[in-house]
Amino acid sequence: QVEFVSYGPKARTEWVELEEEEEAEGHVYCEHFKMHLHAEEGAVAVERDPWVEAGKYRVRVSVVITHMLRYFGADAVHRLSSQHAIASPDHIVWALTVPAIWSHRSRHLM
Repeated sequence: QVEFVSYGPKARTEWVELEEEEEAEGHVYCEHFKMHLHAEEGAVAVERDPWVEAGKYRVRVSVVITHMLRYFGADAVHRLSSQHAIASPDHIVWALTVPAIWSHRSRHLM
């Protein structure tokens, strides 16, 4: 089971600290994972659900994306709710954009 802990610079800092304290076992740090979804023109086709190499672990890109979207969604709901900007999370209309240069398969996976 995968648990999403942090994202962005905070994740990098926490990962470095875990490694320094030799407590990184069981943790995965994924960097630039969205690039696994995009193959350059003429390159080998993108795997249906590619793997992200994260140290000695391998994680499917779809798993990383799922956890990332849940993290951002929960954070957005928390911020909006704490500012009384929404009455209910059901009032949010979500939109996800992806780069136009991505293939249909990559856009679908995202």
